[in-house]
Amino acid sequence: MRKLAVTLTVASLILAGCNNANQQKETDKNNKLELTQEWDKVFPQSDNVNHCKVIFHNRYGI
Repeated sequence: MRKLAVTLTVASLILAGCNNANQQKETDKNNKLELTQEWDKVFPQSDNVNHCKVIFHNRYGI
């Protein structure tokens, strides 16, 4: 009986964690990253270099 109670407790914690992770993914999808193309570096901008900002997403969505 005790094994069953422990198993059910662990299973409910795992399911709660999965649900929380899915909610976090939805929140992350709603937060869009806005990039500006203005120069925001400490060093001076050179005319010999083309400057643009890029975003890369890996397979984990980071």
